Amino acid sequence: MGENGNATTINWTSWGLVIFFILLFMIFRGFGGFGPQQGWGNPGCGVVSNCQVEKQGIIDTARTQYLVEQTARATQNATAAGITALGNKIDGYAVQDLRDKLAEERNKNMMLQNRLYSDGQFNNLARQNESMYASLKQEIATLACETPKRPPYFAQGYTPGGYPIPPASAYNVGSCGGTN
Repeated sequence: MGENGNATTINWTSWGLVIFFILLFMIFRGFGGFGPQQGWGNPGCGVVSNCQVEKQGIIDTARTQYLVEQTARATQNATAAGITALGNKIDGYAVQDLRDKLAEERNKNMMLQNRLYSDGQFNNLARQNESMYASLKQEIATLACETPKRPPYFAQGYTPGGYPIPPASAYNVGSCGGTN
């Protein structure tokens, strides 16, 4: 038994260790079998490979990026539409303001045209009145020269020195060519 007993013990121990490690491996790795998650009779059944996981990750990332870009584009379009609507509204107010200013300036223009017309008419009447007043002034001045300043007197008085009372120069006064 010495040598044979020893060999049997070594064989039994080595096979026991191998079986023990296989059982541990199966417990911690799962009962799906040996190797990277493969079943006993159908390899790859119900198991996802690393390539498929990476491929799905790339697909999910691309889908997320597309959705983000699509949402950003929709937000940009909505913002641009709001800005355009606001710009149109502001332009509408600006156009209305310009219309109001144009109407106000037209009213001022019409008022100034009316003023020019009435000033022209007034100036014509003023010139006519000036010429009429000038001719009336001349007629009044002529009448003033022709009418006596004092009532006529019939008796002529003389001073002892022979001078008439009132003197003759008393009748020629003012603008009629006499002395004052």
